[in-house]
Amino acid sequence: MLGLLRRLLTKLVAVAFMAWGGFLIICEFLNRSKSENIIFGYALGVVFLLCGVVMCVAVACRYRGGIGAFVGLILIAWGMIGVAGEWERRFHGDGSSRHNYAMICISFLAGAVMLMRSRQERAEFSYPPFQNDRTPLP
Repeated sequence: MLGLLRRLLTKLVAVAFMAWGGFLIICEFLNRSKSENIIFGYALGVVFLLCGVVMCVAVACRYRGGIGAFVGLILIAWGMIGVAGEWERRFHGDGSSRHNYAMICISFLAGAVMLMRSRQERAEFSYPPFQNDRTPLP
């Protein structure tokens, strides 16, 4: 019952991400003549849409990464938004700082580590180790 509730909650969050991403893309498309930061607007919508799609696929494939996988996905998305912001600054001729590049790299790296580590931890607890198996061999 708890697993069903988790999957339902994850699907709701995924649908909310996809709806928000679609809404942002449509708003940016409708306001493209007035928008000053067109790359960032589309990128933000696409990132939310992709996060929702990845979460839906993960639930459909019964990926059991847990909250660590969700945090890793959000950190990677944050890095993607940072890259879009840097492209927007370069497009408008504004300078960027090394601090921005460092935050983008750190968010990508932390997100990837969280995704890999959460899957490893869940896999360790999903299957019983062979040493503790006390059943006699046939």
